[in-house]
Amino acid sequence: MDTKFKKEIDKILKRSGKELKKTGAIKPKAYIFGDNRKVNVIPLLFSDDPRDKRLAVGHVRDIAKYHNAKCVVLISDSFYNERLEVRPSLDPFRKESIFLMGEDEKGKFAVAQEYARKFNNKIKLGKIVSDRINEPYGVMIEEPFGVCS
Repeated sequence: MDTKFKKEIDKILKRSGKELKKTGAIKPKAYIFGDNRKVNVIPLLFSDDPRDKRLAVGHVRDIAKYHNAKCVVLISDSFYNERLEVRPSLDPFRKESIFLMGEDEKGKFAVAQEYARKFNNKIKLGKIVSDRINEPYGVMIEEPFGVCS
């Protein structure tokens, strides 16, 4: 992943993996990195209604602008697939993942860490896939924050 905030993002992913193993889920959050790497963490509430997601992302966008954000990251658990032509929630071969989507001055990026639930409900973390993307996967946000450029 090509971002100045790689160390911070790696820490967020590691912390989220521990949260997932401990609680069985990840509570969605936004991380807003401002000047001097100061970070604001905002808990998010997502329902199945896409309007709620847009509203939450809009609030994050406003807070990011206020804090002169250098990097904005959203993290949640989500379905993941490698076939970009199929929406992950509709793909029978989808995998569960810790999904992180962010934006910095270079544009948007995404990181997904696969995981599997074992028969005893223990979580086994899998491979990490990351990429700088031109189009979001459509899972969390449909447009860039537009605050980091």
